[in-house]
This record gives sequence, structure tokens and C-alpha cells, in this order.
Amino acid sequence: MTNAVTEGLFIRETLVDTLGQYGVSSRGAGMMIGIALPEDMDCSQLVDRARDEQKLIINVTGGHVVRLLPPLNMSRDESTQVAERLIDLLKPSF
Repeated sequence: MTNAVTEGLFIRETLVDTLGQYGVSSRGAGMMIGIALPEDMDCSQLVDRARDEQKLIINVTGGHVVRLLPPLNMSRDESTQVAERLIDLLKPSF
């Protein structure tokens, strides 16, 4: 469980450190991760783009929150890859 807490926090902090200036925030516990995007952002294509462009499976809840449920046993390298792929997915939208 310690790994899930550590890696989940790493992913959340990496995303907010990089995208926080655009109004992105995070919430969650362990590997249950929510990335809140600005409410006026069009998220209708994010699920398809994440799958097709970044090879990530995500869903969007509440219209503007990206929900991630990665494996509890992810390594730091895998967590870094997830964060980088999400940044690459989201950054062009701002």
C-alpha cells in the first residue's frame, strides 16, 4: 500500500506542478486519482485521444475530471510515463 500512496502522489504532484498554471488541480487517495481540469475546457474527445494518441485508458467524470485507476504496484518509471503521457495529452488543450 505504501507504493500506491507514493506513486499516486507522485503522479498527482507532477501533473499539478506542470499544469497547475492552467487551473489544473488533483485529488485522490493512493492510485485513485482525479485530475480536475478547468470547467470551461472541452473534454469530449479526451478519452478517445488518450487511447489513440497516448495508449492510456482514462475516463472523464463530472464533465471535467480525468479519473485514473492505475495498478497499485506501478514502478516509478511507469508512473513517470503515465504523468508524461497525460501532460502530452492535456497541454495542447490550453
